[in-house]
Amino acid sequence: MQIQVFNEEVAIQVATAAGFNSVEKYVNQLIKQAADLEAIRLGIEDARSGRVSPLVDFDTAFREEMAFARRTDV
Repeated sequence: MQIQVFNEEVAIQVATAAGFNSVEKYVNQLIKQAADLEAIRLGIEDARSGRVSPLVDFDTAFREEMAFARRTDV
């Protein structure tokens, strides 16, 4: 991805107003937020389309993959 800044002074002001000490950090945060929003959108789309797993199935697979102890309260 390429981002072109046409007015560096304005970019610095916007980044500073958002609480960042550099335009690069601000842009990187915006990119991360966009990626997070896309992941959430895809998750909602999966749920609406019925591409879901019961929590107990996910929990079991996740615990096995991460080598966590099995739940004893189920």
